[in-house]
Amino acid sequence: MGDIVYFREGTPSEFSLPIIQALMILLRGMVFPARSADLSLLFGKAKSTLSDIFHEMIEKIYFKFYSALRFDYCQFRESNLIRFSRAIRERSPAMNCVGFIDGTFNKMARSIVDQDGVYNGHSRGHGLKYQAVVTPDGITSSIMGPDSGRNHDVRLYHEGQLDGMMGEAFDFSSINGPCYYLYGDSAYTESDHMMIPYKRQTADEQEIAINKSMSDVRISVEHEFAHVGNLWGFLKYSQISDNVVKSNLTRKMETFISFYICQPGSETGLKFHFFRTRIFSNFGKFIQLSIILTCFWEQWIRPFNDTIYYNIFL
Repeated sequence: MGDIVYFREGTPSEFSLPIIQALMILLRGMVFPARSADLSLLFGKAKSTLSDIFHEMIEKIYFKFYSALRFDYCQFRESNLIRFSRAIRERSPAMNCVGFIDGTFNKMARSIVDQDGVYNGHSRGHGLKYQAVVTPDGITSSIMGPDSGRNHDVRLYHEGQLDGMMGEAFDFSSINGPCYYLYGDSAYTESDHMMIPYKRQTADEQEIAINKSMSDVRISVEHEFAHVGNLWGFLKYSQISDNVVKSNLTRKMETFISFYICQPGSETGLKFHFFRTRIFSNFGKFIQLSIILTCFWEQWIRPFNDTIYYNIFL
């Protein structure tokens, strides 16, 4: 995306906006609650126009970063793998572990049709499942889903072909290097690229100690799931009836959470002594600037002059 973004392309009503303004509309629309009438007053545009801007911006950003959301090869480059494995080694006995994988169940309103397909007996509710890989710097480096709530967590792992992608990025044994791996719970299958806890029935004292230490550091992936939910609370409200929109947005929010984490750092990053990550792309600067401008609008301009507030973008 350049400095100008085009909407309703190929139609007689096609129009364009500066990317900063488009991002401001998108970010303000993510705040919950965000009523169409309020946003129309805020930006001085019709509700239908704001709706098109919001949804098309979500799609444009998602398709631009889709491959990185699925599995970020840049994040798993060799220099980072070395740093990640050292950070985890300082807090646990695991050698060559570079991240943590886990699934989450996101409740939703009960659907009108095919209720059995999304019902999860363990959670006693209807919802969708997602799977994420979190690295010690607090970045969600892979997220897959949504999948039916009744399916096992490991289904996303196999259908997403994550093991093959990890083999490409993690395996340096052909040049006498290490073979890195992720750590997950017992729902996953142990392999060259996946470590799981030792079985309690056969584990000795040392293996039990390893399980405990790895459990303490693996909770980082759960923190990142919670982080997304805290920043965009509407994704966690099961009473929302528009489950299609909600399920699509959950994964796309990870694009923004990554830029958010890159600036001040995160709880996970601080835990492993990763304090700050530099954003190299211009898009990251656009995100940062638009967040600042949106906050400025909300806190200063609106309380003092609703007239200016309404006409500022006319």
